[in-house]
Amino acid sequence: MEGQFCVYLLFSEKTNKYYIGKTSNIKRRFLEHTLGEETYTRTGRPWKLIAIIDCADGSEASLLETKLKKSKNKNYTKWYFEKYGNIKTF
Repeated sequence: MEGQFCVYLLFSEKTNKYYIGKTSNIKRRFLEHTLGEETYTRTGRPWKLIAIIDCADGSEASLLETKLKKSKNKNYTKWYFEKYGNIKTF
């Protein structure tokens, strides 16, 4: 999975908020969120990984992340991940 870019969706039951991010190493990145190593997501722990959308490269991942974050529409974001995303276990 390392090297494969993706956009991911996390959910925090504690804060009832979603977080959208991109990475080339989802295992490492999810662990960073889980351990509270990221300032922005620290207060939402524990996070659940909802879905991942694989991307061809970093540019595609950046564009998709920006598109989803700019929408600021929780229902659209959830719909998009349901339609194009998948859950990966690790």
